[in-house]
Amino acid sequence: MKASLRIALVAAAATLAATARAEDRADDSGAPTWALEAEVVAGIGWVSPGLPADRARPSGLDEQSPWTDCDERGEDCTVRVASAGFDQTLGLRLAAHFAIGPRVALGLGARVQPAAGRGVLAGWVLEASGRLVLYRRGPLGLDLDLRVGAGQIQFQPPQEEVDGPFARSGLAWVALALGGSYAIDDGVELFLALTPRQSFPERVFVLDLGLGLRIRG
Repeated sequence: MKASLRIALVAAAATLAATARAEDRADDSGAPTWALEAEVVAGIGWVSPGLPADRARPSGLDEQSPWTDCDERGEDCTVRVASAGFDQTLGLRLAAHFAIGPRVALGLGARVQPAAGRGVLAGWVLEASGRLVLYRRGPLGLDLDLRVGAGQIQFQPPQEEVDGPFARSGLAWVALALGGSYAIDDGVELFLALTPRQSFPERVFVLDLGLGLRIRG
């Protein structure tokens, strides 16, 4: 009797495992091969004293202005920051992803910041990414992206006297994005993404919270 029960339990476990593998293969066989994304992002960045200003100090202003530590010509300034703290910015991110495996995709994207100052790629971050699908069942999905990019996310610390400069970030970026999605139609998803990112060599930490629309095909 006990032997028969053990055989029945083993057979049931094997059947469940085979069914799960079959479902995985079915899910993978119908996996989308590409995805297009549009995402509105609200970024919170850590701004500290010593960050370079996006432009030279205007004539008529001195070291008491928002431009500090300038050279003799009023250039190569830093932005006056009373104390380190968080600042915010808004942006739009567009991206395209192409599957190279059942749960892996590569992508290209651009983060655009409408309110930005001057400098190389000011307000733009151009990125390449690798995506790992952590979970996908029914309408729900969970993805993890590793991104590397080039560009600037800029913040404008508030100043009392005049409209001060933007603080320049480093040009190199590394980001890790965790996104959860919900399918609202066949091939159409809404998603939320949390993306911490860090720039180099000027170190600026930014935490992006995004809400977006994804189209799969």
